[in-house]
Amino acid sequence: MTKLEAYQTIIRDVVHEDMQVEHVLLVALVLHTHSISLCEGIDLEDVRPDSGERVIVLAPLTRTDVTQMLSTLWPWTDERGRMDYWFAQYCRTVAYEVFEDVPDGLRTRAAAVRDDVLAHVLIDRLIEE
Repeated sequence: MTKLEAYQTIIRDVVHEDMQVEHVLLVALVLHTHSISLCEGIDLEDVRPDSGERVIVLAPLTRTDVTQMLSTLWPWTDERGRMDYWFAQYCRTVAYEVFEDVPDGLRTRAAAVRDDVLAHVLIDRLIEE
């Protein structure tokens, strides 16, 4: 598995077609504001652990990368199948660079989504940037 495939697997497993747009955007927010420490023993073809480390830590996704990956979950004929749809929604709704800048009410919902992402089988922990 490559780094890209790891991210795609996480997104595909956490995001569901019938989710509300805000929920999907909160998943994107979590992946944009957190590094991912993979579970010990998960190896990637294109990433090696730092010297002395036994786990791989993936940097947060850029807004462009996360919205591009989201768009692949829907057919291109659906507006949700376009990266520009997700990018515009992201910028309008959850355009935060660090998790602590998220307003309280939204942060409560984002924290619940963060817990959902953290439950993924590939992820050991999420590191807030």
